[in-house]
Amino acid sequence: MNIQGNGEIKRPQAHGSIVILVGVVLVSAFADILLIVAGLQNLAPLPILLALHIGIAPFIWLATRNCDPTLSAMAVIANLAMGPVGALGTLLLSASLAGSKSSASSLADWHSKLAKPSQVDLSQRLSQAINEGRMLEPGVTNPASFQDVSQYGSVAQRQTMLGLVSQRFDPSFSATLRQELRSEEAAVRVSAAAVFSRLRDKNRLQMGAGKPLPDVLTPKDAQERGIALARGVKSGLLDPADLVAARNQSLDLLQRARPRATEADELEEVICTLLFEAGHLQALQERLAAIDTGQSAVLRSLHARLLMKAGRMAEAAEVIRHRQGNSVRLNLSRRTDGDHALLSFGHGDGQ
Repeated sequence: MNIQGNGEIKRPQAHGSIVILVGVVLVSAFADILLIVAGLQNLAPLPILLALHIGIAPFIWLATRNCDPTLSAMAVIANLAMGPVGALGTLLLSASLAGSKSSASSLADWHSKLAKPSQVDLSQRLSQAINEGRMLEPGVTNPASFQDVSQYGSVAQRQTMLGLVSQRFDPSFSATLRQELRSEEAAVRVSAAAVFSRLRDKNRLQMGAGKPLPDVLTPKDAQERGIALARGVKSGLLDPADLVAARNQSLDLLQRARPRATEADELEEVICTLLFEAGHLQALQERLAAIDTGQSAVLRSLHARLLMKAGRMAEAAEVIRHRQGNSVRLNLSRRTDGDHALLSFGHGDGQ
């Protein structure tokens, strides 16, 4: 087989005719019959007859070298092993292959398919990569986002995406999931509803919904229950009324666990984020004033947003740019008129 310049594998084409092969095989068979007759009548010594028989093989190969190499090789082997009977077998095989529909071009196509890498659908590659926890191989084509699949993908691709959302749910997927609940395709709506129902029930269990609070709640228990509720709030799977109730209950429990801000850790980030989302800006301001927000990106962002709401843009930019905390933080001793205006703008703790 030869490899062409374009990388395809091509089977060599036979330049001789099948007629040449048949003629050579018939001549070799006739010669072997004469040798057998000579041996039976003791016309020549056996070693000479055997040497003449073996000498026929090079003649067959040289005479048929431009024909099909497979048949030529089989004709040589069959003649050496079985003489005229082998020649007859070669003729029958040639006739069988001549009537076959297989061709050199079809074999070349088959070899070409083996040589080329298989083309795998992009959604299958994405699904496999996510399931195996690895990145896709670098290439010119980037995997489509779930948002792109939701807008432009086929029904099958969107159902595959929903299966991935169900298995590997992240709060960032909730917007796409809710969009698919309003899809024009009935099959997609049904799949999205099933996924949403499953995830919502799982989220409620993880939040501890329906569990009564004990009469005596330790700070540790309050923190665990509050964090579970906060995760449910962040999930994007709650209805507006349930969201407000869960956020308020989470804030109540977490503030029981930590009444005052003491350090800029993950727990404080959760509490301050919930306070900002609930609109309790005065309580948020007081907690931020008690700690250095410079080492927490979340608290620094909340700090800057408060400053911007108060009209203190320059200080907000400094907080974000230089990670400054205590130097420009909101605190009770440095409240400006803008701070008082912010807190009186309907964002108090009562909301």
